[in-house]
Amino acid sequence: MELLKNSVAMQEQVLACKGFLVIGYTLEKSSKVHVTRSVLDIVLAFARYLSNLQNGVLLLKQLCDHILFNPAIWIHAPAKVQLVLYTYLSTEFISTVTIYNAIRRVGTVLQVMHTLKYYYWVVNPQDRSGVTPKGLDGPRPNQKEIHSLRAFLLLFVKQLIMKDYGVKEDELQSILNYLLTMHEDDNLMDVLQLLVALMSEHHGSMVQAFDQRNGVRAIYKLLASNSEGIRVQALKVLGYFLKHLPAKRKSEVMLGHGLFSLLNERLMLHSNQFSMTTYNVLFEILTEQICTQVIHKQHPDPDSNVKIVNPRESPLGIPPLNKSPLPTAACLTRPREPPLPYGRCQCYILANKCGA
Repeated sequence: MELLKNSVAMQEQVLACKGFLVIGYTLEKSSKVHVTRSVLDIVLAFARYLSNLQNGVLLLKQLCDHILFNPAIWIHAPAKVQLVLYTYLSTEFISTVTIYNAIRRVGTVLQVMHTLKYYYWVVNPQDRSGVTPKGLDGPRPNQKEIHSLRAFLLLFVKQLIMKDYGVKEDELQSILNYLLTMHEDDNLMDVLQLLVALMSEHHGSMVQAFDQRNGVRAIYKLLASNSEGIRVQALKVLGYFLKHLPAKRKSEVMLGHGLFSLLNERLMLHSNQFSMTTYNVLFEILTEQICTQVIHKQHPDPDSNVKIVNPRESPLGIPPLNKSPLPTAACLTRPREPPLPYGRCQCYILANKCGA
């Protein structure tokens, strides 16, 4: 590092000879005991120095590509060392303008999603997903530590995606590809929650990109999961998508391909009666009152301002009434009357029509 600081010629030579590639390869192939906190501190010092160097952008790119973003180097390091690295990436790193401008944004998102899939899996994905895991040739963080590390990596992804003017389609595609190709619930949940958060907070760019990349495929794949938690989060994504999609396009997407009928079929794979949790999210979709929070208890009684939105397009049903049995999936898919204010009287009328 001192050589780089004191010699422009050395900086040029390191750049021309891909010096950080050599260092990264050496760290990757060396004994895992050498990847320590002191080594990480040196790497982070390089990043901070190069971010303040007028001509350091190209060297910084090399450092990121071959060392900072290389999971093969870090996966066997002590969990505390990895936590320091990924905390840095999701906080100081992403907030430094010079560093942010030095990295390839789309490529970095793809790299992080690859890292989550092959290195930082919670459950080994080989049996169900057919993904050959990496990082098995040494010690790994335990499951709790993996969850924490994934949280910082996903925070890094979220901040990268929303740093400028919204999501780029290839970035969203990398998230959708992950959701389509992974099948273990523990490997899916946090990435799916990231998608819900992005749809909620940045629907302006997300909904259009989601439509362009046919994101509903991922929703319907996830609705076949045995986990109600996964299905509920998938319904949340669908709810935000429909809420912010123009009415004409909504009809083309959902009615043109019979997706409401398919939604019913997917939900009935698991039971002919919904739990309160699933019922609540269906109610949110019906009224387009979506929230990121998963509600397990009965929704408060709707007021007169809440309306059924496009009832002919929606197979979703009525709000549960106090001490009333939950309606079955078949009940929720019966045709509805034209839109009505969703007050208490209408609740009872619709409930009686369903036999709830």
